[in-house]
Amino acid sequence: MFYFVGIDLPHAITGVDRAMFNRIKLFNSIDQPAKILYFNYYPLLYRNTKKFGVTEDVLYLYDHFHEVHSSYQGPKQDWLAYFKDVRGYIPVQVNTSNDYMLYYNTKLVAYVRFTDSELNQIDFLSYYDTNLKKIKEDTYDYRGFKSSTTYYDNEQRAQVQHIYSIDGQVKVERYFDVTNQSIKHVIVHETPNDERIFVSNDAFLAYCMEQFYKEGDLFIIDRPFEMVPVFNLVDQKIPAAVVMHAVPYNNMYDSTEIQFQYQTLIPSANRFNAIIVSTEQQKADVERIIDYKTKVFAIPVGFVSHAHQPLENHNNKKANQLISIARYENGKQHEHQFRLIQKLVKDFPDIELHLYGYGSFQEKFRQMISEMQLQKHVFIHHFVDDLTPIYNQASLSIFTSNSEGFALSILESLIHHTPVIAYDIKYGPSEMIIDGVNGNLVARNDEDALYHTVKAFLSDEALQTKYYQQCYQSIQKFNEDAIAQKWLNFTQYDIY
Repeated sequence: MFYFVGIDLPHAITGVDRAMFNRIKLFNSIDQPAKILYFNYYPLLYRNTKKFGVTEDVLYLYDHFHEVHSSYQGPKQDWLAYFKDVRGYIPVQVNTSNDYMLYYNTKLVAYVRFTDSELNQIDFLSYYDTNLKKIKEDTYDYRGFKSSTTYYDNEQRAQVQHIYSIDGQVKVERYFDVTNQSIKHVIVHETPNDERIFVSNDAFLAYCMEQFYKEGDLFIIDRPFEMVPVFNLVDQKIPAAVVMHAVPYNNMYDSTEIQFQYQTLIPSANRFNAIIVSTEQQKADVERIIDYKTKVFAIPVGFVSHAHQPLENHNNKKANQLISIARYENGKQHEHQFRLIQKLVKDFPDIELHLYGYGSFQEKFRQMISEMQLQKHVFIHHFVDDLTPIYNQASLSIFTSNSEGFALSILESLIHHTPVIAYDIKYGPSEMIIDGVNGNLVARNDEDALYHTVKAFLSDEALQTKYYQQCYQSIQKFNEDAIAQKWLNFTQYDIY
């Protein structure tokens, strides 16, 4: 079995999550047994696996302690009736949300949040003392059972959490350092007579990985920052590989300071059977950085599915509509795109740039757009599960990141016959964009060149048609069969 080791699955997924989904599809296609293994305690996990259609491909570490199968679904319950008729509470809805304050004799005693509008499924139920300080919180698994109880001190800081089996037995106790809320030790009750104490959460997870392992298995770690320290505690005979989804250095051009998520991996590279990156360029760099201590493979994180077809016509393309798919954060350099549109408005009064993503810079971007008076030209959108209609109607994708591990959004854009004009950075754009064929590469951070290149594209309908028609064929080295073969070669390589 191949285990792709992640932490949890958020409601808005990252490029790492999409890469894991892509890989599980390929492993299924080549009949290689594989599962995505999530190791964080995350009671809403199965809400999101259902949303993204991967429930059958997922294992959840805490299901072992909950003693339930992934397909379990508890009975529905009328919780408001229970609170009123059994507990004697008076529920009061908070605005129009799924949240309710629960009163007893006119005093607030609890607060409940539901995950559904029918109010059948509790997310959490918090209890308060007479000073309205939280003293306890019950958390419910999305599938319909109480999965844990957390107890708080007088400062409302978590002290201990009990994680339950489906029948209410305490299976895991997690004790917190109240100063920083980190997990300081864990007690596991496998059976009433088998109690195991771990001095850290990493030690607990290392134990769990060893319990999962069977001879012939391989763990492929997609979250090295969290899991490399764990695997440094795991029996060294258990094989593991690490996927590097990001660049190795904080600044790929002016520094040799290793990125924080790899600061444990690089010194311990020889503990791992392989390191996997997405491009040949990064492979060469990583081999040098780790001094050739382990095998490095270059396998792209995306592929062109058999379901995608060459473009028959481009009538759905909207003239002068640009898109940018990236998290709202500093390294994506969205401000370069805003300045680009500010220049292009003079040439194309109807130009629009639509941003899709999420992140902490969203409000900052809104302010910048307002200050630059671009409200009618630059539009910020939230994360979208399916970008297909977005790509299909866009005339061009813009990519201004300073560095990337692969730039999966470039491949996805080209798959949907939308050309890309991008900075030529480490890593990814130059392996997908063929200059003058399916887009253009511009020197990193050269905003003047970016402006003139985009202007030339938007001014030339024949060039646009040429790029649209050539996108699909230009990326056939990333077709599903080719990437599946790379993974098959990896599984057959002597890395154990």
